[in-house]
Amino acid sequence: MLSDTRWESRIDSIQAVRYQAGQVREALLEVRETTADPVVKVEAQSLAEEIGSYRFSICTVIWYDILSKIQHVSKLMQSPSMQIDVAVDLLKKTRDSLDSYRSTGFMSAQTTAKEMCEKMNVEAVLKQRRLRTTKKTLWL
Repeated sequence: MLSDTRWESRIDSIQAVRYQAGQVREALLEVRETTADPVVKVEAQSLAEEIGSYRFSICTVIWYDILSKIQHVSKLMQSPSMQIDVAVDLLKKTRDSLDSYRSTGFMSAQTTAKEMCEKMNVEAVLKQRRLRTTKKTLWL
């Protein structure tokens, strides 16, 4: 039996958000409505908005896809019977798969993220983040 690795814990944690984002968001909105604590209300609202954002959905899909590829290799590499030539070939295939994902994965992730947003009834638009500007003091 293989033990949990860091990759496995990461994929398990992101899997719930990837496939149940709508339910997580609804739970947060319910917390916002039922709590009397104003700090909890604001935090639940903020988290619900973040989970419901298109940007967050895209990032979640991409992160899950990448971790899935890495987890598969990680499990196989932990096998006591793994042979070095098989391991090298496996790593090369994984690298090629990640290279391929680099060129096609973002478009696919956008499509999946749009579907996630539609299920949550939120707008699937990438909003521009406002850049903070700071005044520079000139020392003479």
